Amino acid sequence: MLEAEDGAQGLELAETEPVDIIFSGCQLPDMDGPNFTRKIRFLPEHKETPVVVISDGPDEERKEAAKSAGGNRLDGAAGDARETDRGGGGVRGAH
Repeated sequence: MLEAEDGAQGLELAETEPVDIIFSGCQLPDMDGPNFTRKIRFLPEHKETPVVVISDGPDEERKEAAKSAGGNRLDGAAGDARETDRGGGGVRGAH
């Protein structure tokens, strides 16, 4: 499993490493989750990669925006977010 500190680093990892699934928070240090998800979807190799957006709050508008941007699943469990995302973005590779 690879981890990124922010959206820019997550995008860089997604471009340079083989990735099977991407976990992202709804709010990253440098961009929001929907913007990150849209940028992932612009990468030709990640048009179909599952993107799981994790939120620790009930912000339905933000969750819906991430889904509209191409997120495959929205998870609202804060405990899961800490374990899989650690506040930034995570990408799981095929290593």
